[in-house]
Order: sequence, then structure tokens, then C-alpha cells
Amino acid sequence: MRPQRARDLAQRGDQKTEIRGGLKSRKDSLAIDRMSKRLLQLEVPQLRGAYCNFALGLLISFSALAQPATLEDPLLDRMVGKWVLEGTIAGRNTTHDIVSEWVLGHQYMRMQEVSREKDARKQPAYEAIIFIGWDPQSSEYRCLWLDNTGPWDFTSQAIGRAKRSGDTITFRFGSNDGSSVNTTFSYNKNDDAWQLSIDNEAGGKSRAFARVRLTRK
Repeated sequence: MRPQRARDLAQRGDQKTEIRGGLKSRKDSLAIDRMSKRLLQLEVPQLRGAYCNFALGLLISFSALAQPATLEDPLLDRMVGKWVLEGTIAGRNTTHDIVSEWVLGHQYMRMQEVSREKDARKQPAYEAIIFIGWDPQSSEYRCLWLDNTGPWDFTSQAIGRAKRSGDTITFRFGSNDGSSVNTTFSYNKNDDAWQLSIDNEAGGKSRAFARVRLTRK
């Protein structure tokens, strides 16, 4: 056999071997691909489920950390409800309606006050929205009092501070000139009613401005 012929046959044999090997390798690759796809079909839902559970756990954890504790105050709880305010304000007899409730995640007591007396435009002569909360840093109550008598500066005149004494809370709304408005809420357990008094203090002297009583509707 001529060397060239032998080389040709040998090359053909090598080519056949390579082809057979290539076919075998291709078959193996296809089998591996099919097996991988089957594994992925089995594992992906499980992985997705595990990921969803993990993400949900993180969301619940962060929500729990971000959610502040509610303000629990038995005395302020006694303010919740609908009330009729009656008495004298600035020397005049008056009647107001008040609705009080916990708001903003049970962090603040909101009082909405509307007088029954009307102005020239047939609108309530007096309206107010009052927020009462608790400052844990100073261990004091805070009161934001907004009404239709004029704009506030949202500083000292609009924010009252108070320490509780028994069933009485007296808010002091101070001014830059040293004067203040002292607003006292006193709860009467026997009657389930509130007394509200407002006094203007200036130059060391106190003058009564309001003496009213809140009874439940």
C-alpha cells in the first residue's frame, strides 16, 4: 500500500473517529441540556418561592421597625367622643360642639371645635383644630392649637407644654414678650365631664378669659 494511500485511509479513519466522537459529544451535550432544563423546571419555582418568602420576611421586619408604638394614655382616652361645650368665653355665653378622637396611628388626640354662633357670612364664629400628643424626651404633653382667629407662627405661641397633675393638664402657650395663655383641662370622674379654663397671664398678673364645661352628647 502506498504511503499516500495509507495516510489517506488513516486520515479518513481519524475523521470517522472524530466524527463519531463529535456525534457522541453532541449527544452527551444534548442530554446534559435536557437534564439541566428539567432541573431548572424543578428548581426555579422552589427558588422563586424561597426568594418571595425571604423578601416578604424582610418587608415585615422593616415595617415592624418603622411602625412607632401607639400612645396609650388613660386620661386622654376620656376625651374621646362627642361633647357640648357651654360656658363663658371673653365674657359672653357660648355653646360649641366638639368631636375628639385618636388620629395618626393613635399618636395624637384631635379635637375639632365649632361654635354654634354664626358670623355675618353665616359661618361658625369660632372654629379650632387641636392636637394633643406626648413628648417622651421631656416627659411632657404637647398641644398644637389652630383656630380661625388668625394665623400662627408655629413656634412658641402655637405649641403648648404641660405636665400632668392628677386628672389635670395645664398647657402654657408662651410668647416672646413673656406673657402666656394658660389652658387647663380638668377631668371629673364622677360626672364624666371636663372643665376647661383659659387664663391670660402678663406682668405677673392672671386674668380669666374662659370658663366652660364639656359634657357628653
